[in-house]
Amino acid sequence: MSITHTVFFHFKADTKPEDVKATVEGMFALKTKCVHAESQTPYIKSFKGGKDISIEGLQARYGI
Repeated sequence: MSITHTVFFHFKADTKPEDVKATVEGMFALKTKCVHAESQTPYIKSFKGGKDISIEGLQARYGI
């Protein structure tokens, strides 16, 4: 069984680029940090994300 979870971020205009970077890197790090309590095996099988490239401009700036 698989579960898909979608997360979108919209940062305020005055958010520092280093804070955006740290947030995105923290989300990507979850793939290796989220492990089963007993087996210590990572349980996130795949992880995708990046800047929003939609031409409509109606979405969040990052989707992970």
